[in-house]
Amino acid sequence: MNMKPLKEKEIPLYLEVAKIRNTAYVERLAGRFKIRRYSVSNHSYFVGIMFERFAFIHGIEISAQELIMAMKHDLIEVVTGDLIALSKNLNKKTKSAWKEIEKEVSSHWEIFKPYSDEAIKSFLKEEKYLLLKYCDLLELWLFTAEEYYAYNNKHPDTHSVVIEIGNLIRGYKNPYNTSMSALMDEYVSYLKGEKVE
Repeated sequence: MNMKPLKEKEIPLYLEVAKIRNTAYVERLAGRFKIRRYSVSNHSYFVGIMFERFAFIHGIEISAQELIMAMKHDLIEVVTGDLIALSKNLNKKTKSAWKEIEKEVSSHWEIFKPYSDEAIKSFLKEEKYLLLKYCDLLELWLFTAEEYYAYNNKHPDTHSVVIEIGNLIRGYKNPYNTSMSALMDEYVSYLKGEKVE
């Protein structure tokens, strides 16, 4: 799919702004005990930051449009709500169901079409798409690590997310695992008070 920037007349600016701002009201980690709020807008901003930083670290040039795509990667959750990655990717059946939900939402609301997983995957080159997916996981790990080490270390859900997502990031299929693992190790030391600013 060759993606072009949306033309102003296709989607009114007020509508695009409204949908983007609505990401502030969609909570992530639904059904999980957490101390702090964790909105899609908060997550999306930090995914964009991680995407830019790790692209720089790995010598991957990204365009402004690719960065915006990274920052809007969960825009569709304004309609669907957040479904955590572990559920979306539980098995072939849940993966297929999520694709079908995204397809239906995108066909109903034109504004979401460029930000479905399928559209993003076809727009970004493979290495950039993979980087985005791992930055998405890394940002989730950072949030849950902050919860666990700073506030919320008595609840087993929090620790299990830190472990499960950490294992995915450190996995052999992640070409960025060395640099991401280094950040994770240093960040845990920082959260424990072992590293100072």
